[in-house]
Amino acid sequence: MADERVASSELNNNNNNSTVVKSKLPSRSRRDELCENSLFIFAKDSSVRLLCLRTMEHPAFSAVVLFLIVANCCFLALTEPFATCCTSEQLGDASIIKVDITNFTIRCDMNNDLLDGQTLASKHQSCCIDEATLTGDPYNLCASNTVRSMQESAEVVFNTLFSIELTVKVVSLGFISGKAAYIRDGWNMLDFVVVAVGWLSMIPG
Repeated sequence: MADERVASSELNNNNNNSTVVKSKLPSRSRRDELCENSLFIFAKDSSVRLLCLRTMEHPAFSAVVLFLIVANCCFLALTEPFATCCTSEQLGDASIIKVDITNFTIRCDMNNDLLDGQTLASKHQSCCIDEATLTGDPYNLCASNTVRSMQESAEVVFNTLFSIELTVKVVSLGFISGKAAYIRDGWNMLDFVVVAVGWLSMIPG
């Protein structure tokens, strides 16, 4: 009788262990679509890859990504498409061109780069808008330095978070090889382009 109870207990433990192992793995059909080694490093049974797969397939993952997209759009909407106003330090710096916004022979773009007013060619000089020249015209504005600074910081934060999302998916699915490869999905391809362009846009010059 005692032997039967021990055998029954061991059987239950084995069943529980089997259930735990199965819960860590994606479905058989899903695994068949995955490449053997994502990024030529992570095998299908790699603990890192399994962790990324469980993270990617968790319902909260998509919800968090959607929230980040909406939040990023809100920050982008705060971007003022004008050059920043001259600070007191910039007004005293002779190397920075103070632009009269009513003078169309030279212009200052939203990146604070000086442009030729006729050809819009860059003069490779830093500039800012002299607030003293602003008129009541709503098109004669300069951007808030505070909002611009917040937007630039937010851009780095959001691009970093989206890069983490991209990495989790690439480690899980593989980048190119395999039916379920990351880049074979149209939305993932768009995501990759947006993240890549986001980082490229931060390169000076």
